[in-house]
Amino acid sequence: MIGWTFIHEEILACLIASAWLLAGGAEKAQTGAGDHTRPIPLRLHHPVPKRVHRRIRAAADQGAVVTNARYVHFPTVTAVGHSTFLSGAIPAVSGIVGNEWYDREEGRRVTSASDLNTRLLGGSGSGPSPRRMLVDTVGDEMKMAAGGKPRVIGISLKDRAAILPAGHMADAAYWFDPVAGSFVSSTYYFPDLPAWVEDFNAARPADRYRGTP
Repeated sequence: MIGWTFIHEEILACLIASAWLLAGGAEKAQTGAGDHTRPIPLRLHHPVPKRVHRRIRAAADQGAVVTNARYVHFPTVTAVGHSTFLSGAIPAVSGIVGNEWYDREEGRRVTSASDLNTRLLGGSGSGPSPRRMLVDTVGDEMKMAAGGKPRVIGISLKDRAAILPAGHMADAAYWFDPVAGSFVSSTYYFPDLPAWVEDFNAARPADRYRGTP
């Protein structure tokens, strides 16, 4: 599952390619019920340049493209959209009522994915998680229906965009930390970053875009 707002097209292409490879590309998974392609939901927040459309044509040609899907919810901030788009639940049901809010039990302002019981992997501080979300997502239902066999992974530039659509049972979620300058995750998913993520970060691919508009 991929979500983005404004993003350099080369980074966008890398995110899409990563998710495509992690899901097995166009290769089909054999199951007892027959052949099933591996879905990769792509959520577009803003108009995407034609050059980027060409880069994802293979994915679009082999999948379903929804150009006029509508959910009725308020407020129309990003976290609410992330939590709604693969759960179908409005804020009163999902518990995600904004990007951040004051939590009376904790006595402080919290974000839609903040979780003091986790640690950020690849950066410093506490890590986020989907625990504030009170409903299941498509990925959770897939996991439960197939005994945990489907792989569900969220990738984005922001933590909430990677975490909330992927749901509670996701295998992983990765997002870009501008302070660390690399992709990070949370101990909610695993105790340490996978070696391939460490190797990717070691190359510092984002550094070449530093200072560019």
